[in-house]
Amino acid sequence: RQCTCERRLQYINMMLFYFLCSSEGKTPPFFDTPITPVDGIIGESADFECHVSGTQPIRVTWAKDNQEIRTGGNYQISYVENTAHLTILRVDRGDSGKYTCYASNEVGKDSCTAQLNVKGTE
Repeated sequence: RQCTCERRLQYINMMLFYFLCSSEGKTPPFFDTPITPVDGIIGESADFECHVSGTQPIRVTWAKDNQEIRTGGNYQISYVENTAHLTILRVDRGDSGKYTCYASNEVGKDSCTAQLNVKGTE
């Protein structure tokens, strides 16, 4: 039994050492320029933009009111040179809400949220 426990401890120590060494020098993503609230006008486009830093590759996703958004339909999403961009092509009253940009990599994650306020009449 003691031998089995020692082997398990050695394995755990080895895995912990591997994890610490493999993430050494790597930084989790963080938003050095977060998104800011946007006033959208019905029928026009609205843009959210933020800048994220950290060790690449960084995966970026967007959500509206906690529901994931994908490119297509009324949305265009891009992530180029650490700048994440969400464009609502034609703002409607239903687009009002909280928009969140999520960034993640192998060592961590971060997010930032801002409100889209819709103005104007159809």
